[in-house]
Amino acid sequence: MNIASSCQETVPQLLRACEPLFGQWRIQDFLGSGSFACVYSVERQDKPGKWISALKVIPLLPGLVDPEHPDKSLRRMISKSTQEITTLYQLGNHSNVVGLQNFQIMRFPPHRKTVLICIMMDYLPLTLQDILGQGPVGLTRGIEILNDCLNGLAYIHDRDTLHRDIKPANIFLDEQGQAKIGDFGIARPLMGMLRDKTIVGTPLYMAPELFFNPGDEVYGTTTDIYALGLVAYRTFYGGLPFEGDSASTMESISRRMKGEPITCPPGLPPELSSILTKALAYDPGQRFQSAKRFKEALEAVRLNPPGKSDSPI
Repeated sequence: MNIASSCQETVPQLLRACEPLFGQWRIQDFLGSGSFACVYSVERQDKPGKWISALKVIPLLPGLVDPEHPDKSLRRMISKSTQEITTLYQLGNHSNVVGLQNFQIMRFPPHRKTVLICIMMDYLPLTLQDILGQGPVGLTRGIEILNDCLNGLAYIHDRDTLHRDIKPANIFLDEQGQAKIGDFGIARPLMGMLRDKTIVGTPLYMAPELFFNPGDEVYGTTTDIYALGLVAYRTFYGGLPFEGDSASTMESISRRMKGEPITCPPGLPPELSSILTKALAYDPGQRFQSAKRFKEALEAVRLNPPGKSDSPI
């Protein structure tokens, strides 16, 4: 049994046997699966109108546990899911962070070996990844999205939490177009980095120092800032640094790792180009040291918008 088939067969059967979920909700559609989790849309049944939320389910099923290391496998899956619940609960509600609505741990016989950890969150089907699949956005819109992300990231960092996987697929947009940071499955408390010896994230959006110091205390606010700098670069240009040189994905990552300076092609206002290159500095000490400083620099550009700001780069 693998996670994808479990998400479409076993897990829905178990959930439907427990409906209404959280007292009022029923499963509507299967939205997708990842390495550990299944995601469904759920609809509330006890109120007029359409009330839809997203339900993320981490299934702890006998068939999904590594038979050679069952205890280690279970601990890893439980740790990942409970950390996400804890992080979202501690963050509370913020307009630029995907919100936690409820959570529940469901146990099933025999011997309670089947467990579903359910996390209900805001339903936001549109991601920045979806938008960028159609090419770069206009300058004004790009600045709005980046500003929303910086608001959310500053809020997250102010609560001593690191996201560790900032990328377009983890930035969601609501019906009003407001951007929200989501997917806190590998987020960690900032102070906990002293004990965390794992290197995680999406290589395409990881800061260079993360590749060179496995096991060291390398995660910090500047690694999240570097990742968001790459997201911003792609938002404005439609691609990542060095991709415009016809480099392969691995080659573009290699050039960043080697410290080749990142420059912005023509098209952006000089002030905005400077902001991006500072966020993407090879040396963490040369980057913005906080999302708040990054946002303040961006605000200066927003207060003095360039001409033809709605045109793509």
